[in-house]
Amino acid sequence: MPKEIALAISVVSLLIFLAHLYLYVKQKNKTFLYTSFPFLCIFVSLFGHYQSEVIQVPQLILLWAKIKYTGIFSFLFFFPFFLLSITRKVIHRYLVRGLGLAAIIFTVLTIFTSTVVSDNIYMYGDAMHAGPGFLYPIFIVIMFCVCLYFYIYYIRIAQRMNSESEQHINYKPMITAIGIAFPLVAIDMFGLILGKPVIPWLVHPFILAAIIFTVGYMWTFLSMYVWVFAAWDVSERQLDSLIEKTNKNFLEFVLLIAKTIDAKDHYTAGHSLRVMDYAVKIARNLDLPAPDIDRLKYACLLHDIGKIGIPDGILNKKSNLSSKDIEHIMTHPILGKQILSTMSEFKDILDVIYHHHERIDGTGYPNGIKNREIPLLSRILAVADTYDAMRSERPYRKAKTKAQAVQELHEVQGSQLDEKVVSAFVDALNR
Repeated sequence: MPKEIALAISVVSLLIFLAHLYLYVKQKNKTFLYTSFPFLCIFVSLFGHYQSEVIQVPQLILLWAKIKYTGIFSFLFFFPFFLLSITRKVIHRYLVRGLGLAAIIFTVLTIFTSTVVSDNIYMYGDAMHAGPGFLYPIFIVIMFCVCLYFYIYYIRIAQRMNSESEQHINYKPMITAIGIAFPLVAIDMFGLILGKPVIPWLVHPFILAAIIFTVGYMWTFLSMYVWVFAAWDVSERQLDSLIEKTNKNFLEFVLLIAKTIDAKDHYTAGHSLRVMDYAVKIARNLDLPAPDIDRLKYACLLHDIGKIGIPDGILNKKSNLSSKDIEHIMTHPILGKQILSTMSEFKDILDVIYHHHERIDGTGYPNGIKNREIPLLSRILAVADTYDAMRSERPYRKAKTKAQAVQELHEVQGSQLDEKVVSAFVDALNR
């Protein structure tokens, strides 16, 4: 039954219109706005047709017929923008303005005069319809010519775009749909002029045209966005690969800096890497999240970067350090923070490095903070750094054994080092 089909397609068209409008509001993409209004025109036309079929009252038939043709003539204005959204090819502005003016004139004459839709009610098919006015045939011929022009234009554009190797959008359903829909609309319009269906077994070709146009558009629309999402997926994988490569290069850069730092102190070669290994064991034993462990790794590798500013004669001095030498050494966390603060990539580890020589009892440097005022990652770094320092050969003493180093950790926990962190580290070593 045509009227039920007209109602169903009008509802579908309205839903497509609302969906596109929602996508436009969400994404601020004019493509969705341009493609939405033709479906609003289809909804108005088909809903007007449905109402004129259902409500067989002469005055209401005339009203709904005028609403129906308003939707059809409005399509003239919106169709160029619809083509723009599909083909991305701008149509000449004078043509767009001309069609807009024609659509306004057609609509005004349809609503306010009887020159397009007359007051004459007659039987067409199995229901009463408003008859065509004397301007109706002229308007239909104009619309047919315009539609034919756009159909030829669209085929040329679509064929050219399909020939481009980088395009994967299937335009054929849309071309086919437009090619079938326009003649069907014309047949319906000329049938109203004749007062009987041009094709006896097809009373309402306009409804079939709306169905075909909607299906063809949705087919092309889905192929377009399947291609977009596929390209997005490829781009996302490429971006992930690039990020992974960048992170790898950044880590290699940090390792290079760490080795450069260790090379200044001949007695602590590999110190930064070992400290990182110990600190990671502690962090995992404390169940720290992965981002914190990553921060800790970089902080361990770069914690002694401030020693670049310490004279080699002090770092490699074979006798005991003087008070002045110690003052120089105590500046390396400050220098480290100053050096690393020049790169934004290191901003998350600046405080970790700056405070790794603070003590739990508040007698450390550079700020003399204590207990939980010291960042947890700094407390972890302090334990790992202290242990490796004791296990390393120094100019003024021999390296301690593992047992001796662990014993000394226990002796300074609660004063120099965090008790919880020391316990986690010793537990990790015993494992």
